[in-house]
Amino acid sequence: MENRYYLYGTVKTNEAVSLGPTNLSTTGVPDEIKVHVSNGLGLAYVMHASDEDEVAATRKNLVTHQKVVERLMEHYGVVVPFAFGTLFNSLEEVEKLLEERRDAFLEMFEKIEGKVELTLKMMWEKMDPVFAEIVEENEEISVKRSLVVDGQAQQNDQIELGKLVEEALLQKKEKLCQEVIAPLIEIAVDHRIQKNITEAMFVNVNFLVKKEDESRFDEAINAVGEAYQHNVLVKYIGPAAPVNFL
Repeated sequence: MENRYYLYGTVKTNEAVSLGPTNLSTTGVPDEIKVHVSNGLGLAYVMHASDEDEVAATRKNLVTHQKVVERLMEHYGVVVPFAFGTLFNSLEEVEKLLEERRDAFLEMFEKIEGKVELTLKMMWEKMDPVFAEIVEENEEISVKRSLVVDGQAQQNDQIELGKLVEEALLQKKEKLCQEVIAPLIEIAVDHRIQKNITEAMFVNVNFLVKKEDESRFDEAINAVGEAYQHNVLVKYIGPAAPVNFL
């Protein structure tokens, strides 16, 4: 089978180097990860040759890909990463992409240069206290819940109660999220609110932060953790390549 080329990202350099063997799980012999300079474009792409049609999205492979991107960030300061699993049939295809989209790549470098991506996720540890608050705060929900508990509710009442609770939970999440991120977006250059992936999650936000503001942002995150200690789990992730801002 002819080689294909697995891409990790693009960096600005004129020096072609080898970064050592890849640790991605493949059936063939692992190839060296190489920084391949694209002549005349002021860009280089980081890749390794592969005899795979695709790379399995296992946890090991995903982590390996991310670690390579992190190494590139440490060495080059800024990297425009490719999505996990990006494969090209030939180096000519890669060269053509960089040539055709050179201006777009340079704009992306300018946007993220000197910045990192930091992610905040917050979720309730137990949902029962949250639902209890919703019942206490909403009179209509409280009345309908009493009917259900007393066995006096009709089926439509139960369905409507479920919808009311779902809507109230969504509103509670949105309000809390805005309260949490208000002081953080004053420090960040930009932010992206992502979809909450569990019922208990109420904050899932990526922040684009200047490197010189990272310590100040960390302090603001610590203040958030102190303010929301009760029944809340806080996950603070990063710094990482700003993939959500490209």
